[in-house]
Amino acid sequence: YWEALIPLRDTQDKWRKAWSILKKAVSDPKLLSSAAMALNDIPWAGCVQGFPRNATEETRTLTRFLTSEWLMGEHINQILALLYDDLVQCGISGVKIEGTYFYHAIAEAARDLQAYASDKRYRTHREAAHAVEMGVYDYLALVAHINSNHYIALVLDFRKSIIWYADSLSNKHSADVERNLKQWTYFHTGRNFQLQALPITQQADTYSCGLLSCNAIANFFIPASQPLIKADRVAVERLKVFLAIVQRH
Repeated sequence: YWEALIPLRDTQDKWRKAWSILKKAVSDPKLLSSAAMALNDIPWAGCVQGFPRNATEETRTLTRFLTSEWLMGEHINQILALLYDDLVQCGISGVKIEGTYFYHAIAEAARDLQAYASDKRYRTHREAAHAVEMGVYDYLALVAHINSNHYIALVLDFRKSIIWYADSLSNKHSADVERNLKQWTYFHTGRNFQLQALPITQQADTYSCGLLSCNAIANFFIPASQPLIKADRVAVERLKVFLAIVQRH
């Protein structure tokens, strides 16, 4: 009995703490009211439903959206899944969105393209590239996790051979990331892709890179409905994402 009760109490404490932090960070009464209703609707334990496998975690991990905690890969993938829905609703096709795991495989492939060409571990990555090559998609969009503590936004335009790159911490780009992407795209297309800057909000904290990277991708495709987030509105936007996830759950 106690073995089951203690984790539940820890989870309840986690949600209560998150709610307390949220009330200090967000002043909009309508949003707070919506958040309160969402907290009543979503189970405090169990797994998030309605998302791809790479975006399914225990519901208690959603508390991160209500605080200033760093978003993990599963959270970023949840945001990207919501973005895909937005693209569909806007009638935008030709965009393949991949999760945070995708760039890691590209980086590995760049170190040994011969092994990448046949290794079954990379089959989904080869299939994704092939689909773009065949014109099923025009763009490949992803959020890359680099340096073990940072997210960047990438949009690969296969029509114009452009790598759109956005970093919310710096106007510069990673030479390693550029090299890996250029080698991977050349391997699949035989064309030399050029790097260009993707507009993104510069973060004013230590934890917003994931949200801002997703926003940069959204703004690239649907700027009218997805303007760049203002740095001082991060808490509000994180709450909006939380509400959208709960609605889809």
